Amino acid sequence: MTAAPTPARALVHFTIVAAALFVGDRLLASGGVASRPALVVRVAEGASDDAVRRAVDEAVLVDVGTALGWPATDPFIRARLVEGLRFARPELAARPEAELVGEALALGMAERDPVIRRRLAERALREVDRRALRDPTEAEQAAWFASHAADYERPARVRFAQVFVSRERRGARADADAVALLSRLRAESPAPDEAARLGDPLLIARGVESANLVDLDKTYGAGFGQALAAAPLDTWSGPYPSSYGLHLVRVLAHVPARTPTLAQVRAAVRGAWRAAHREQARAAQLATLRAARDVVVERVP
Repeated sequence: MTAAPTPARALVHFTIVAAALFVGDRLLASGGVASRPALVVRVAEGASDDAVRRAVDEAVLVDVGTALGWPATDPFIRARLVEGLRFARPELAARPEAELVGEALALGMAERDPVIRRRLAERALREVDRRALRDPTEAEQAAWFASHAADYERPARVRFAQVFVSRERRGARADADAVALLSRLRAESPAPDEAARLGDPLLIARGVESANLVDLDKTYGAGFGQALAAAPLDTWSGPYPSSYGLHLVRVLAHVPARTPTLAQVRAAVRGAWRAAHREQARAAQLATLRAARDVVVERVP
């Protein structure tokens, strides 16, 4: 049984982890390029400028991951190195994992394995994003909200009950049945649930509904939302045609469109701002990493 760590041991462990994170941040900021050889990036002879840029960025990110020691510490990479070395050198299979990882790294397997390189690049890119991205200031949030107010507008809504008349079920009688049923609804004024039972089944109808006009058009067909927006309040009206059939509707409430305040949508504004600035922040951070390296592009046949 392993003894529980003492407070002193826990403090030492915390200090080591904190130091590793600090060193990692410093390496990522500077690239860890002191005394490192030129970074040679080989591309196809006819590669476009965009393809060259992508290849350079990937090589830089792989170099960052290598400088941070991930080939030796990342569990996925370690497992792949061990598996690859045991396949290539069966006589070494019985050695401890740590020795196999060290041997694989010494042989340059991490640099040549495209899967490992992709793992290093993706992990390094996440670190780049973590460092580069920030939350917008209050002024930046306000400016974003002002220029994208339409994106946060809450469209007009209608709260209503309905009775459905199916053309498929009633055929040529559908229009006449709908008119007769409308007269009955106006005369008897039944509760919404009772009224629905007088018509035909409609799976998408759920008793009293509340929906915005855009969603109504998506569900029932173009123009249906606007028709309900113009319908009289608290009385049965119609019939309103849809892609399903005919609808007799009693509008219970009209809720006008409105634009919320910044405070009400702050989380959405913050997320949208960060998403919009992700590429810009990432590009700036990658430019810093490229500038910290002596990158040599070799075009090969």
